[in-house]
Amino acid sequence: MAKPKQQRNKLFQEDWQRGLSNEDLGKKYSLSLGGVKALKQRLRAKDSSLYAEKRPELSKVEKEVAQASGGLVKFASPQVDKSTSPPIHKRATYYLDPEIIRKIKLVALDRDLDTSALVREILSEWISQQVDKSTKT
Repeated sequence: MAKPKQQRNKLFQEDWQRGLSNEDLGKKYSLSLGGVKALKQRLRAKDSSLYAEKRPELSKVEKEVAQASGGLVKFASPQVDKSTSPPIHKRATYYLDPEIIRKIKLVALDRDLDTSALVREILSEWISQQVDKSTKT
């Protein structure tokens, strides 16, 4: 028999995939809005197919981050790995201004992503642009 949290997580995931809003999920499972987002993040860590495939138009915070970066940052849908093996990431530490960290966290919350995934996306796009610039000269 499944443990209570495992059963709750399974039901939570089913309701989430049916399209219940974060507020409705929070009410149904007695979780705060932050608790709902944290549980979604933990479930995504176990199953990357839970990432949304369609992204809405840029939010106000995303526009601020893009503007602060001089237009270097563009937000795109995450590339879904179709292989059976999970992606491998290495941990690294970088020191950023507190304001940039705050904006990254807000964008991640707004897009329902974990901050590491968002930073990977931002850096990949920026590096790609730098390579494009260097090949043109």
